[in-house]
Amino acid sequence: RPITVAPIQTGLRLRVIDDVTKQPVQGVKITAEIFGGEVNRGYPQQKSDADGEVHIEYPSDPGTLRVHVIDERYAKKMLRWTPARGESIPSEYTVRMIRGKAIGGIVLDDADQPVPNALVQFHIPDESPGAIGEVESFNADLHIDADTNGVWSTVELAEALLPRVDETAWHKDYRSAGWRRFSKIPDAIAQLLHREYVFHLDRGLQLTGTIFDIAGRPAPGVRSEEHTSELQSRF
Repeated sequence: RPITVAPIQTGLRLRVIDDVTKQPVQGVKITAEIFGGEVNRGYPQQKSDADGEVHIEYPSDPGTLRVHVIDERYAKKMLRWTPARGESIPSEYTVRMIRGKAIGGIVLDDADQPVPNALVQFHIPDESPGAIGEVESFNADLHIDADTNGVWSTVELAEALLPRVDETAWHKDYRSAGWRRFSKIPDAIAQLLHREYVFHLDRGLQLTGTIFDIAGRPAPGVRSEEHTSELQSRF
């Protein structure tokens, strides 16, 4: 019977510090994943200790090691090493967290009334892995819950990324606003930095009806939702 040999494990000690004070930052969320090699997997989330440290173990041939460094007080960062591109993974690495610029705004409906508890999303599409040897990059994938007054804010997005970021807002009772890039919206970045950026959601067209089973009888408790760029129907 063939013998299964566990991959040889090696490790990275990651230290997180504040870029200004140079002091360790405790409680930062660290998630790691490997892909592109013999093993593809994600690892359970860890939090940096009182010394700002976590230890990440991974197979000796990981393909690519990617580490997400997230804290609501700082701009999100991502670290990436691909040994096949000549990027050796160090045994120790220090990541300096930069406090993001506060941005924010409000989500309104088509009557300019606040939309409570809407979801605001940011994303950079088709982001490349970066130049060889470029380990750190800022991460722009964010999901932010607006409050009961439709107001939202964050400091987790680096200001330098804003022109490249696409945005949208969503709520189950409204038609999707679709994705738009900040750099193509007049004065968008200035409005973000003044925390005055407005998302608009339309209620669209709502249809109601009855769902029947194959015998032609009403089917109680069944709910169907269909979403397109033009129509939302709920039964």
